[in-house]
Amino acid sequence: MSVSCYAIGLEPDAKQRYLEKLKLVNVDCPYSISKTLWKCGLDCCPIVPKLSPPDIFIHLVESKSYQNLSEALGAYKGLSIESKQAVKDGWVQEFRAMILSSGFVLIKAKVSPSQALSHTPHQPWAAIAAQGCAAACAHCTCAAGLGEVCNHVAGLLQVCMVSSQIHEEISCRGDRGYVGHGAIMYRAIKICKSL
Repeated sequence: MSVSCYAIGLEPDAKQRYLEKLKLVNVDCPYSISKTLWKCGLDCCPIVPKLSPPDIFIHLVESKSYQNLSEALGAYKGLSIESKQAVKDGWVQEFRAMILSSGFVLIKAKVSPSQALSHTPHQPWAAIAAQGCAAACAHCTCAAGLGEVCNHVAGLLQVCMVSSQIHEEISCRGDRGYVGHGAIMYRAIKICKSL
């Protein structure tokens, strides 16, 4: 398993948990995977699983804490207006996805910190079951990211949901060329504003 400098630099307990996440979905560290292997932007739409608001709720609120398996994460803050605002305002950038041989779709993005847009973006990633649409695990480079349910992960999951909705719209209308890139982006903005 290939790991990134980021993973190597984690504290021992955090590093152990991080490696467990990677083993769970049988993937190298997403931060070490070449950009050329990822689908980008609109090319992600056909491969991302169809997430719904309840799927996001289940991951953020009802998932069990890895520190205490009898306790739900209860990250209601991730459901707040802040994560939706990150999508609406374009703070979630460089959305990428890839299909894994393990039956998961790996997604990642860069998310600008909401309080300081000039700072280095955080880099959340999540592995979502291709069948069943459940987020198996997630991570972010922010301080809260080790807990898997920060606002940046929530914003990433929101973008995944919007991407699957865009794909459905493209499928209903026919080929992508017919709809046109401008119309697709207009629809993406419209979907984000309705979140």
